[in-house]
Amino acid sequence: SQYRTEFSGGNETRPRNIAFNYIVRAA
Repeated sequence: SQYRTEFSGGNETRPRNIAFNYIVRAA
């Protein structure tokens, strides 16, 4: 849930967001 909120909060194209998204997908 937390990761999803972070990703949603940062709609901008940021490498950190992409990394978080990858982690969430792998989880």
